[in-house]
Amino acid sequence: MKKTTLVMAIGLGLALISAAQAWQGFLDGSALPGPPWDPFINEGSTTVVDIGGGNMALRMDSPAHSDGEGTHYNEYYDIRFGETKVLGAARFRLVEFSSPGMENLLGVTVGAPNPIAPSITLVDGNYWVWSYTSNEPILDLGAAVLDEWHTAYILANRITGKAKVWWDGALVVDGLVTDSPNYDGYVEFGSGTYWQTTAHTVVDFDWVGSGIPEPGTISLTVVGSWAFLALRRRQAAQ
Repeated sequence: MKKTTLVMAIGLGLALISAAQAWQGFLDGSALPGPPWDPFINEGSTTVVDIGGGNMALRMDSPAHSDGEGTHYNEYYDIRFGETKVLGAARFRLVEFSSPGMENLLGVTVGAPNPIAPSITLVDGNYWVWSYTSNEPILDLGAAVLDEWHTAYILANRITGKAKVWWDGALVVDGLVTDSPNYDGYVEFGSGTYWQTTAHTVVDFDWVGSGIPEPGTISLTVVGSWAFLALRRRQAAQ
């Protein structure tokens, strides 16, 4: 059994690592992703949609299929080769999904000496922390509900082979997770991220982030909604 730890919620909103310069690849949904995000898409579409209050999101979809691994994916990825620790995060909701079927939504990989690949994956109607490149379960997070927003942070460490996963403000995984093939470092998000792609999903991504944590612990700070952050950045740029 994997070590899991539940802690008190740290609050809603976007959590940032302490060093802003170490956090890259923010995405506020106001346009299709650009660098450092790269598309990896062979089926499905990605559009910008208004989710209320002037806040925009990426809506990504892919159809259901009986064949899965390496087919029918619709994703973006950020390359993190050689980094000791990689942190990926997203706020998202499912607008449509099929069950049974599997679909990766957010994944982080790190390579040797201890390659691991924890992800948030839809599995037969439930959210799971999954080992997506080796297709193995880690932790059942509960039933997926349409139009319900969730926030996930995934931290993977190639030296220790350990992962931390925060789900809606709670630390739900903290320890060793399933070993994976060595594919080095990525942060991936979408409606099917290559490995598990058999379900039909329509996913709204309010924001996505990819980062390199500083040595030591990560400082999580509640800073409000992504729309507020985007507004503050625009104001600072003026």
